[in-house]
Amino acid sequence: MSGDVAAAKVGLLIIIALALLVGAYLYLGGVQTGRGTYEIIVAFPDSQGLKRGDKVLMHGVQIGQVHAVVLEYHDREFLYYPAAAYLRIRDEYPLYRNDRFMVESSGLIGEHFVGVRRDPAAKFESAIEPGTKIKGETSAGLTDLIDETQGLVAEAKTAVGSIQSVVGDRQAQQQLLSAIQKLQTAMATANKVAEEALLLVKDARSVVRRKDAQVEPMIENLEATVANLRRASAGVNALIATTTVPQDISAAARSVRATADSAKHTATTIEDLVTAPETSDNVRATLRNLREATEEGKQAVEKANRVLGRVDQATEKPIKLGRKLRDIEVTGQLDVQWGTSHAWRSDVNLDFRLRPDAKDFYRLGVRDFGDAMQLNLQRGVLLPANARLRYGLIGSELGVGYDRRMGRRTGLEADLWRPDDLRLDLRGTYQYRKDTDLLFGIDDFLGDNSIFFGARRKLEF
Repeated sequence: MSGDVAAAKVGLLIIIALALLVGAYLYLGGVQTGRGTYEIIVAFPDSQGLKRGDKVLMHGVQIGQVHAVVLEYHDREFLYYPAAAYLRIRDEYPLYRNDRFMVESSGLIGEHFVGVRRDPAAKFESAIEPGTKIKGETSAGLTDLIDETQGLVAEAKTAVGSIQSVVGDRQAQQQLLSAIQKLQTAMATANKVAEEALLLVKDARSVVRRKDAQVEPMIENLEATVANLRRASAGVNALIATTTVPQDISAAARSVRATADSAKHTATTIEDLVTAPETSDNVRATLRNLREATEEGKQAVEKANRVLGRVDQATEKPIKLGRKLRDIEVTGQLDVQWGTSHAWRSDVNLDFRLRPDAKDFYRLGVRDFGDAMQLNLQRGVLLPANARLRYGLIGSELGVGYDRRMGRRTGLEADLWRPDDLRLDLRGTYQYRKDTDLLFGIDDFLGDNSIFFGARRKLEF
């Protein structure tokens, strides 16, 4: 019999050691303690890559940490805010309704964090109670800036393409040149007509000097007509010489002509280079070397892909296991109580949730820690109305447990166990502090009716 007891103690110590190792791994892996904190829920339209363990900052000072980020579509009030971030805030930093919550990042590729914006000049509204769900805001991040920049670049490309299509259209160039040539021809003709008319006026003057009264009015009219023609010609010439539009047209024509000549020269040079025998041989040799190098590169890449594939297969399972372990949430409780039928008794229990949003949990612990240690090994299910149902081993015996929060600070717990000699333990709890509860109740309600008092220390890793 003593050998069985010793073996049971050894097995129990091994289980506790494994539990402690898991707890140490989770703690060292970045899971921070939640002691002295309260939890609020901030819903965002987009979490922008926010993840568990990211910081909560106010004016650059860390006031908390992101405990979990999950999708919640069931809440109609937050229908367009599906990304729910569970934030654990330190007790010494109260938050208020007029505080603003935004997902931000430290630099272009820095880590994400939840930034709390508070206007020091504004009056504080009501404080945010633990467990309250509020709406957050989105901030313009790197992705938004990149999208806006890409839009501007696309518009610039469209404008440049339009200009290039106009300048590169040969028909438009020919029409432009033709219009300029016609305008120059018309101006030359107008100048010639003006010169001939001036000669005619001089001849008419000589006739006037002979006192021919009948011809003088005709000469005066002709002279006025010539003056008007010269003024019109001068105006057209001035328009061509001074207005920016003809200059732009002439410059554009000259630029197009120069570009065409340059392109023609470049095409001739390339043609001469390609048709040269030495160039052809060099090109062929270069292509052969490039083809051989490409084949060798493809073979090396295929070998590397095979090796990396084996490495990925070998590391995939440990990586998945590590991710699952990081998602485990561990909480614990240490009960110390004094009863009428026993002096002092200490119970230690650890609760494991495989995911932050899991609806079940597992309990591993020791009842009556000391020489008479007994095993607690149970599975629990979360029920509505802040209740939990537990079943498994209670004090190394089969049993069922039920826990329920009766109010903000009070709770009720019941354990029905030991089928051979049925026993019912009843406990009441009162939250004295954030991490400490006062205990009172009756052990073995169906038998000895032992009244006890004690305290519970909450542990959260």
